[in-house]
Amino acid sequence: MSSNEPRGLCIDSQSGEPLPAAGGELLVGGPQTVGRLSAIHSTAPAGDSVPLHVHHQSDECFYVLAGRYTVTCGLDTFEAGAGSFVYLPQGVPHAYQLGDEPGRKLIIAVPAGLENFFRDMDSAHVDLDELQHRHAITFL
Repeated sequence: MSSNEPRGLCIDSQSGEPLPAAGGELLVGGPQTVGRLSAIHSTAPAGDSVPLHVHHQSDECFYVLAGRYTVTCGLDTFEAGAGSFVYLPQGVPHAYQLGDEPGRKLIIAVPAGLENFFRDMDSAHVDLDELQHRHAITFL
């Protein structure tokens, strides 16, 4: 089997790559999935929020493991508690606000690449305009 063919895999708990800007760890990304998807385990403190933004080249979704998120996607607003699955299609502005308790979620991006955005956010010299352009994400 060549290296560009997909293969099954299993990632053990807490064995992913640390991804501080995402609040957790990269479980699987582009190299392991031949660019098909990224999966990130993310934790956030109570009251955390992500401002309104658009992914121009990827769909994002997340499965809530703990906490309660108020999610805006386009004209819709969702209350997503533990056990909820949230789908955020590319090209549609979205944001979230975490409630009074810390949150944990599994973020999935299709195709892979969201992990590179978070890696670049962790770098010492982040230029937001260049970061948005490089990763096809626009903050509104």
